[in-house]
Amino acid sequence: MTELWASPATTVVYQSALKASSSLRLRYQVARIVRKRVTFTVPFWPFFAWLRRFPVEPLRDSYVQSTDFLVQDLDQALRGHPHWTDSAPTRSRALSIVQQVHLAFSAVGKDDPRVSAQLESLHGEFRAEVLRRLRNTDEPALRLDRADWATLQEHEAQIRRENRLQSFDLSVANLEQHLERLRQTSLSVTSGSIYLLEGSYGSGKSEQAEAWLTQQIERYRLGEGAPVPIHVGARVVEQISLEDRLKSEVGLITLRARGVALVIDGLDEIRSERASRVLEDANALVMKYPASKILLTSRLGVLDGHLLLTETNHHVQAPLDTEAALSLIDTVSGTRPHEALQNPAFKENVKLPFFALAAAVVQRDGKTQLSRAGLMRALVAKALRRPGMVRTSVGTAEIARLLEQLAVNGTRRDRSDGMSEPERLTLLETGLVRRSDDDDQIHFTLPLLEQWFAAQRFQNDPQLIEEATRSSAEFEIWRWALAIALDESSWDTYNDIIMRCLAQDLGAGFWLIRESSRRSSRIEKAPNDPGLQARRVEHTVGYVKRTVPLYKELVFPLPAKDEHLVFDVNVNRGLINIGWYSTPETPVGSQQGDNPEELPLPLARWGVAPTAEKTWPWDHVRNGFNSGVDVRFWQHLDLGYPGGLWERERRFSLAAQLLDPRRGPQPYRIGLESLRTRLDEILQHVDLESLESFESGRLKVSGAEFRDLVNWARKCPHAEIERLVPSPMADPNTVDTAEDLYPRQLVDKYLLEAHGFGSEMYDQASDGLFSSFKWRWQEPDGALRGVIGVSEDSPMYRTGLDRIVTKIAVPAHLLDDIENEYGAPFDRSSNGRARFRTSAGDGGESLREAAFTVLDRERYPGSGGPPQIWSSSLLRTSGGRPASLIAHDWFRNNLSAVGLERVLSDGRRFH
Repeated sequence: MTELWASPATTVVYQSALKASSSLRLRYQVARIVRKRVTFTVPFWPFFAWLRRFPVEPLRDSYVQSTDFLVQDLDQALRGHPHWTDSAPTRSRALSIVQQVHLAFSAVGKDDPRVSAQLESLHGEFRAEVLRRLRNTDEPALRLDRADWATLQEHEAQIRRENRLQSFDLSVANLEQHLERLRQTSLSVTSGSIYLLEGSYGSGKSEQAEAWLTQQIERYRLGEGAPVPIHVGARVVEQISLEDRLKSEVGLITLRARGVALVIDGLDEIRSERASRVLEDANALVMKYPASKILLTSRLGVLDGHLLLTETNHHVQAPLDTEAALSLIDTVSGTRPHEALQNPAFKENVKLPFFALAAAVVQRDGKTQLSRAGLMRALVAKALRRPGMVRTSVGTAEIARLLEQLAVNGTRRDRSDGMSEPERLTLLETGLVRRSDDDDQIHFTLPLLEQWFAAQRFQNDPQLIEEATRSSAEFEIWRWALAIALDESSWDTYNDIIMRCLAQDLGAGFWLIRESSRRSSRIEKAPNDPGLQARRVEHTVGYVKRTVPLYKELVFPLPAKDEHLVFDVNVNRGLINIGWYSTPETPVGSQQGDNPEELPLPLARWGVAPTAEKTWPWDHVRNGFNSGVDVRFWQHLDLGYPGGLWERERRFSLAAQLLDPRRGPQPYRIGLESLRTRLDEILQHVDLESLESFESGRLKVSGAEFRDLVNWARKCPHAEIERLVPSPMADPNTVDTAEDLYPRQLVDKYLLEAHGFGSEMYDQASDGLFSSFKWRWQEPDGALRGVIGVSEDSPMYRTGLDRIVTKIAVPAHLLDDIENEYGAPFDRSSNGRARFRTSAGDGGESLREAAFTVLDRERYPGSGGPPQIWSSSLLRTSGGRPASLIAHDWFRNNLSAVGLERVLSDGRRFH
């Protein structure tokens, strides 16, 4: 199309302009023709002055390039006239004028009467191409009218869609029916809010987001008050402020006046902590510019546990129903894969649009693939052998090698694609890559293709697996390619990669187990070798038992004193049983059969029905972790340092419950003499050394915890022990009404101290018990945790007890900077790790702005997350362990982010 603009239109207009250039009368005639044809006022004499010095030479260039130059030149020439103000869409008006100048020159030249019709017919695409060139200017959305901005956004959406379809060698016309269905099921995002669209790879998130954006574009074209539609990739805003990017894209004046209807696509393509920051930036943006609304897309498993996400503001992309998937295949290929439909796994796979298109492309060639891996491989093979490709001396294997190297370079985020220009040209012919708009580098048309080719390199380069698993930072960028590699790997390779990741970082290993298990294609036949399955699970559990101390400590049963914990695996009628035993003798070994050798009663037993996939033993062990941590979190004796805050709060809470089984409000101090007396009473009825657990009313603790309290009470030199966090309740004897029982000053001090100690507890457990988890939750430089917040009265209640707290976890050494940025003093906890003040009445918006300004300036990811609502019910139940509960909530969100959603409960627990 660009060539058409350049010839014959450009040539004819250029020749016409040359003939008119020597005559002021002809230029005057052009000026009058143009003023009559446009619908707005054109200041005649400044315009005619511009025509008198009309630069004819640019008309030698293509129509688009010459128009780009002339529009900017004309806009600058008319800028000083009162009828041509900065507040008007001056670039759109200049563009209309220049187009009419082209037409007028062709008319007065009378060389080719077809030129006018030709230029008119190219109006839509021509205008969009010129608008792309005019975009980089001050306040672009202000200088372009709504119709032109809408045209620009539609054109760019079309280009993005064509890029995605390029890999399938399809056009947008092939998918019109599918796209229409997406438009009919567009998401609803309200002004002043963010919305996260999640889904597995190939689920069509980007297309669904484009459908929503198309809807916003049309509303903007028709409505004066509609927000400005715009699309940005997550990679574009991972290193810079989202607000700064939008100021350059649409302009500050427009952002303030109208807001934006923004799509941020591909949060899974950037590091997780940066994805978290982009989500937080988006939330801050809609609060600052409430006319705005933002739709973000990401794969599952990137923002799990993020505190900004609620039941109402994120959604998992639903797969196509079977009929819609088959209709899509039928439309593209011309026929349905009837034979493949006999396999239920195939029907599940093609419900994801990417694999439906891949199946259609394969079906069009008369072939069939059932698995996702097979569909990917067939799609790539077809692209590498695309008809018309210039092969010269480069064979298919060499092209595949180059694509793998490009994928490795892209995954590493190298600045250069590492390709020579001839290699780039060769790879561009496959349709799997495209040139960047900003430079000459090439990139894959779809992130999934980059990750698939990187996964292929793992098979031939063991050193690359070592690179991907040697640190948390490396795993972060390679994790999707590793997950894809696991889909096609053998049992031995799968185990090798999983064990490498678990040894490096439990969070990374568990995330990878979940990611590989979730996408199991279920194509393998049911297992017919129970003995093999039993050996696999024995191998898996044995590895965990030997090499992952935290796992063993929190999940596996505890052996009796002077005994060892061993396990036995046996198969009984196809069911695999794992028994855990505390015994001085090692069991005979794994048994396969209906009558396993008699063993003592197990401490615990797992019964498992194996599936065909190689992932099931690891997935089952991971589920074991999910089921065993919550209770031990509260009873563990070594969450922090010996004698540290965890022990202090745990011991005080246990002592108070022993003295008052009703578990009422705990006192501020406990006398050691009364505690020793109570313990002596209990010890008359129990054997302390053999005690496995202790129960009294609703109180139930392990024997180890009870022994710890007894031994500590016997040795403690003090007469009293103090509660770690002061109670928010006043002395009942000093108040007249129930509302006065929780005065505001005590509640505020309680909040402050609980968060201060909770921050310190979090660090202690991060360095101790949870030190095996580093990926995605610790501050990048090991900074200590702090928390800053503002509190305000709940609008629903009148008592000081009911408070709403907006709080943000940040590195402790930045608390001073955030306080200074906020511009008002905060109250400080006794350990200096928490700061709170009464809210300015803006729902915490000014605190968020100050905190994120400092975090951005200091290059921190803000891993503590966004504001949280502090429940008033916690204050009413303040007799438990409030600082431990705060740390518990932070750890719960952290563990959810690495795929351990059920490890810690989301309910409030008070011990």
